[in-house]
Amino acid sequence: MRGGGASIDYNSRPQIDFDGKWVKPFVEFYDGEPYWEAWFFSSGTLTLSQGYTIDAWCLGGGGANYRSDGSLAGAGMPAMALGCTVPAGSVAVTIGAGADAHDGRKYGAAKGGNTFFGSYLTAQGGQYADLESKHDYDAYNRFGDATRNEAAYAPFEDYDGDVYELGGWLDFACPGRITEVHGIGAGGYSDDTSGSYGGSGALVIRIKI
Repeated sequence: MRGGGASIDYNSRPQIDFDGKWVKPFVEFYDGEPYWEAWFFSSGTLTLSQGYTIDAWCLGGGGANYRSDGSLAGAGMPAMALGCTVPAGSVAVTIGAGADAHDGRKYGAAKGGNTFFGSYLTAQGGQYADLESKHDYDAYNRFGDATRNEAAYAPFEDYDGDVYELGGWLDFACPGRITEVHGIGAGGYSDDTSGSYGGSGALVIRIKI
């Protein structure tokens, strides 16, 4: 395969392994340059047989709201770190869990779990859908590439025309009673007394070919 003038040797795939749920390294292009990219959807241990320079991007788990009035909870926050020097060995990956609305009974909202790539990167879980916050929607583009925004991260608009930070990455249906929102890290939308659940987070890494 060729892209950006480079010939790709598929036998040169990064020598890494993971004991959780993941998509093994595949080729993606950014600005015409090829990378090995892998996606992680559960917590576990990443094992590297040699050191690599790794770019990482992740989302925290989505928040959830206990109120039954159609209230919203915030999406998991994105975070990115480029050029991480990761030596051979193991790295703990923690994927932030989506919040359970029932944990937010006291204050009306529960916070999603944080996502960690070892000590290299942390993405905060979502909590409140706040119109006043300065939310960077471009940060939901994988590695800052506007063509890598596959999904439903776009702001959610309710029936009154108000816009909230809610959607997630990838068009995956979230668990629980989420009627309007989909995606990894999505915030919960509650429309009855059972409340809602946020979508779990995710991690993506890439290694330059």
